[in-house]
Amino acid sequence: MSAAGSAFAAPSPPTFSFSPSPNGAGWTTSPVTVTVSCGAGAVADPAALGPFGAATGFVAGCVDPVTLERTDGAGTSPNVDTADPTVQAALSPGAPDGANGWYRSSPLVSYVCADGQSGVAGCPRQERLPDGAGPWVRTATDVAGRSGAVAVAARVDTVAPPAPAVSVPANGASYEIGVPRNAEFSCGPDGTSGVAQCSGSYAGGAGVGPGGRLDTGEPGNAGTLGPRTLTLFSVDGAGHRAERTVSYTVVDTTKPTAPVLANPAPDAVTSQRSPSFTWGAAQDSGAGMKEYRINIGGKTYALPASASMQPGFVIPDVLADGTYEWQVFAVDQAGNATASPKRRFRVDPNAVAPPVITQGPQGGAATANRTPTFAFSGLAGATFRWQTLDANDASVPGGSGSGGSPVTLPALADGTYSFALTQVNALGLPSEPAVALFRVDTVPPPAPRVTAAPTVTGDTQPSFAWAAGEQGGTFAWEVLNPAGSRVQGPATTPDTSVRLPSPLGGGAYQFRVRQTDGAGNAGPWSDAVAFTIVGPPAGGGSVGIGGRGLALPATKNAKRMFPKAGAKLLAAKVTLRWKATRGAKLYNVQVFRLKGTKYVKVLSAFPRAPRYKVPKAKLKAGQRYAWRVWPFMGRAKAYAKKPFGVSWFDTRRAR
Repeated sequence: MSAAGSAFAAPSPPTFSFSPSPNGAGWTTSPVTVTVSCGAGAVADPAALGPFGAATGFVAGCVDPVTLERTDGAGTSPNVDTADPTVQAALSPGAPDGANGWYRSSPLVSYVCADGQSGVAGCPRQERLPDGAGPWVRTATDVAGRSGAVAVAARVDTVAPPAPAVSVPANGASYEIGVPRNAEFSCGPDGTSGVAQCSGSYAGGAGVGPGGRLDTGEPGNAGTLGPRTLTLFSVDGAGHRAERTVSYTVVDTTKPTAPVLANPAPDAVTSQRSPSFTWGAAQDSGAGMKEYRINIGGKTYALPASASMQPGFVIPDVLADGTYEWQVFAVDQAGNATASPKRRFRVDPNAVAPPVITQGPQGGAATANRTPTFAFSGLAGATFRWQTLDANDASVPGGSGSGGSPVTLPALADGTYSFALTQVNALGLPSEPAVALFRVDTVPPPAPRVTAAPTVTGDTQPSFAWAAGEQGGTFAWEVLNPAGSRVQGPATTPDTSVRLPSPLGGGAYQFRVRQTDGAGNAGPWSDAVAFTIVGPPAGGGSVGIGGRGLALPATKNAKRMFPKAGAKLLAAKVTLRWKATRGAKLYNVQVFRLKGTKYVKVLSAFPRAPRYKVPKAKLKAGQRYAWRVWPFMGRAKAYAKKPFGVSWFDTRRAR
């Protein structure tokens, strides 16, 4: 072989590959290893380089193993980014503008992104958050392809809940006075923050919840007839409120019962030219009785409702001898009228005087005895006849006859009756009748309902009021301790209210009342209402405002309420504050004006925050006011069983 043929060519320069491979911008997200590659027959020296955590220059060669010829090559490793970009979010407004940590209007979110190595490639745009509970996750990217995220913890609800759906009361409907009706309404779902409160309120401030008692007036009180406006509202967790207003009218379309006629008896004979007329009181379950209209011989006389069963309505006119018809109409406060049956009587100056009923229920009295007995007396040698009529003037089977005293009637159903007795003298002349009007009642009255009672009070002789189960009768009340032992009473009163006659010591008590009707039937006890007597603070007693003695109200948690107990405030600038109760969704603030030892409610408000500014016109200067706060607990969906606190303040005029 010639010398020229024995020469060897140097190896080709090395080629390089990177692991991991860089992206299009020349960056990787982890340290890089360089692999050195050579042509056929050559050996890489070194075979690999790295790993490199940053862009690094390097040199490597290809070596011919036979001739040891070497060819070098140089390169630089890719850029390496080992840290994620950062992204920060800023909300405007910075604090939620709704309740319970919710935004009621969508907040504007701005983002700031940073990356100290490869630089920021993408950053979220400014935005307004959609409705929802979040969190809202937004991502930033850098040039190397790394990403970083931020979670925006913001709860957003910009939509009010649907207005309550209501079936009772129906808008424009009429409801009978005193007939119990429950409000039937519901608050639809709120898909974002949920329904926090579903309730209703009247213009006067009284509230009613779903299933609560509708205001249908008070039986016997015509002043409670008329229109009502009930505002139903749904409040969601963010504080949005949706309302529906319903108007209805309390009416009285029920007629009173027919008056039961007493005297003169049917076909009676009287020697009186201006006779006396008596009848039993009509019952009216609605607005109450207004008057009676008595028609005698075609002439009508109007009399007040109290005229029934008085000593008797003596006709102001003089009647001629002859036969007359009479009838009584019962008219209630709404103008509804009911007529009694008609009766006839005859005026005859020769009529014999009536006998005398000496025993038995009369004068409209009630009896629980179904078989009452009547005793009577009359003229010597006279014979007696009697007749028993029901409320419709129909003769009672077995209730008529003749003979002597006494007479026991057959068993009577509950209702109103008249027992008419006449005598015939020895000459055969009939007398005027003696009439006993009475009522059989064997049914006990329902339990009364306590309508006014303290909860926590410093008055050691508190007052209570109740609604009767039925009209008339008497009431027995008593005060019990928590063990159920009687500490005051039982005492009887004809009234539907009482102030305890003797002071109670501090502690917990219960009050209850029962009714006994005019027939002597005793009804069940009312539900017992609990109340607590708290002693006055040290140095308590009565203090004067404007020369008047006023009680020093009892307090509870007053140190957590502002202004402090006993503060003197401008009547037009009173703001009440208290420490927030955990879990409370809203509060019921009640303010009372002290009138002697009595508490007169001034207002009742429902703020969501633990503060309430009293409207200027609500308070008067020179007065003493007590106030208390009841939290509404969201989880329980009910007001706390006891008030958060009770305090008081005085008001003064501006100087």
